[in-house]
Formats: sequence, C-alpha cells, structure tokens
Amino acid sequence: MEKKPIFIHLESFTWKSEEEYIIKKSIRNLHSPFMDLADDARRRLKRVGKKCIPYIIEAIEQNDLDSDIVRYELPEVLALFKKDAVSFLIPCLDNPNEDLVYVAKSAIEEVGKNAVPILCKEIETDNLVIKQKIIEILGSIGDKKAIPVLVKCLSDPDESIRDEAEWSLTEIGSSCYDQVLPLLSSDSVQLLCSAIYILPQVDQAKGVSAVIPLFNHPDDDVYNSVIDSLMGLNPAPVDELLSHIHSESTQELIGILNVLANSRNILVIEKISHLKEHPDDDVKEIAEWAIDLLTRSQNEKPIPIYPDNRVED
Repeated sequence: MEKKPIFIHLESFTWKSEEEYIIKKSIRNLHSPFMDLADDARRRLKRVGKKCIPYIIEAIEQNDLDSDIVRYELPEVLALFKKDAVSFLIPCLDNPNEDLVYVAKSAIEEVGKNAVPILCKEIETDNLVIKQKIIEILGSIGDKKAIPVLVKCLSDPDESIRDEAEWSLTEIGSSCYDQVLPLLSSDSVQLLCSAIYILPQVDQAKGVSAVIPLFNHPDDDVYNSVIDSLMGLNPAPVDELLSHIHSESTQELIGILNVLANSRNILVIEKISHLKEHPDDDVKEIAEWAIDLLTRSQNEKPIPIYPDNRVED
C-alpha cells in the first residue's frame, strides 16, 4: 500500500498516487495568496506535462477554483502544454460550464499558430457549437493558413457558421483577399453576399471597386448586400465611390448615390451636382435627394433607397 503524506487530513481531495497528489495540490495552489507558492505550482504542472490537463478540467467543472484564477490564470497555464492542450480542450468548447468554455477558448487562442493545424482538422465536426467556436478562435489567432477552411465554411448550410466565417476572415485581413475574390464570380447568391461583405473590409481600396459592378446584379439580395457592405465602412469610401461617378450604368449610379448620401461628407455635393442634369429621371431624383441629405444637419440619419426604387436598364 502506497504511503500517503502525513498531512492528508488537511486536504479536501483524494488521490491514488504521489503524482496525482502533486497535480491536485499544485492546481489548488494556483490561487495561493503567496506568489512563490503559486509560481511553484505552475512550474510543477509544467513539469508533469499534459497528464495534468484532465485534472485541471475536472477542477473547473467541479468549481473547485476561484473564478478569477479560472479566467485569468488557467488559460495561461494550459497554454504551456501547447498542441497537447488543444486536443483536450476542443471538446470543452461545448460544455454547460461557462468558465470551462471560456478557459478552453482562451487557452487555445494563447497557444496561437501552433493550434491552427489541429483546429483546421477538427473544424469538420458535426457539433455546430464546437465548429462555431473553432472558427471564432481561428479568426482571433489570425493565421493565414486557416483561410482555405474558413472560405469553405462560407458555403456551410448553417447561417451562424457562415456569419462566423465572414467575421474570422475579416479578422485575418488582407491576406484573405485573393482567396475570397473568386467568389464574386459564383452562381451562389449566398457566396456572393459573403464576398461582398468581406472584400471591402479587408482591403477597402480594391474591395470597393471590386463590388461596385454588382449593383447591376439582378438579385435584390446582392444589390442590398453591396449597399450594406459599403455603408458599413468607416470611414466611408468616398474617393473610391467618386471614381465611379461617371458610370454609364444607372443601377451603379443609384447605388453609389445611396452610399454617398450617407457619408455626411459635404465635399461630395460638388462632385455629384452634375447628376441633377442626368438624362435618367431616377438618377436625377436620387442625386437631388442625396444633395439634400448632405446639406442638412449632420445629426440626421439618412435612409437608403433600396431596390424598390431600382430601374430596368
């Protein structure tokens, strides 16, 4: 029979081996008021290695640790085990214990780029909660190696997965531009709308010019997506829009004027005033509307003209 430490009566937990005792004791010492003791606990856990991860997870699930320790200390501790921790923690992303979910997500993010290959493999899971969390983590890490799997997620049948993939790609930034751009040629309205949102976000100059021609798309959802995407940019893409103000397409002009009207940039008035004399009545009307809005109080919130005002070219 293994000899247990003489101070067993002081402990609130049981153990089956000396190593298990050291692990459990070290986990509890993480929230010691004595810094030396807490630092020693981290060193001990690191020496033990990945075998301590299930014990840490158990301690969180059983609420054995102070909430501050759980949220501010444990992610850093778990991240010490790098890739070994990631595989243990991914299943914890779907757990009724919010602290455990938070720790798992934060620790994987702390591991960073070393976690990306595992995450890209596990993203194929059928568990939508875990899949959504993985996508969010990949966006937070921001490694361009995740771009192909995130672009693939834009075709997912679940809207929440598609939305999360859009967000993650915008977090990665301009590195994803060239892989998202081909989606503008897709026959899928869903993919078109995703690309319309992402491209101006990650590269405003190129992205705005790339999506403006889609004002001519026959589908109203696509037209609305271009409006929403361009209006969502801050600062407003005034220069990029004005470079298309002499377009021969009525639909492009109407869309551009809608966005410019919301820019609150009074310098735009002079640039679009010639459109009050445009041969198309719809363009003239919307140009007058845009100029009127731009000259009013900047505190008013303009209301865009949407596809019910579109015209047939």
